[in-house]
Amino acid sequence: MRTAFKVITRSTIMFLLFFSFQSKAVHVWGGELESVCDGNGNYTIRLSIYADCGRIAGMPNSETINIYEKNGTLKQTLTLNNVIKDTLPTIANACATSIAGTCIGRVVSEGTVNLPMNADGYVLSYSSCCRNSNINNIADPGNAGQVYVIEIPGTNQVATCNSTPVFTALPPSEICTGMPVEIDFAATDGDGDVLKYKIVNPY
Repeated sequence: MRTAFKVITRSTIMFLLFFSFQSKAVHVWGGELESVCDGNGNYTIRLSIYADCGRIAGMPNSETINIYEKNGTLKQTLTLNNVIKDTLPTIANACATSIAGTCIGRVVSEGTVNLPMNADGYVLSYSSCCRNSNINNIADPGNAGQVYVIEIPGTNQVATCNSTPVFTALPPSEICTGMPVEIDFAATDGDGDVLKYKIVNPY
């Protein structure tokens, strides 16, 4: 097992938050951004967006991410095209029997890019605007955005190309006030890296 560490920050406890995306529709629940190293500097970039089932058909057929050098210079943009539009099974919590009609859809978009290995690596980001207006603990949620960020490490961190970890389970579709909840954050890493978890305050 290699000694590189990857910090797991599930910035998308994806079914527990409400926010929106570039077309400004409401009821997007969350998402994930991943990179898979295909060798020779080639990467498959995958963006998953989770939303109310009724919103999936109207979501864009492609999304755009930005790729930066570590010094903040924009290297290029990459278009990701839809490869999956489907509905996820309901993952119920104990109180979910009292909630009818919860349906979560998923749109997965992918693209490939060549990123030659360098010393510092790259930063990839996807931004969306704006959050669901029903949120009451964010000032002006209609103008509050969401950003997903991943890092592709350079030769200062690892000797070969590197992929992001993949979570193995989805969280419950609902959680309920006053009831305990367990969420499985187990993940796998195709590179064999050690995975470290860190609890942080959400923005």
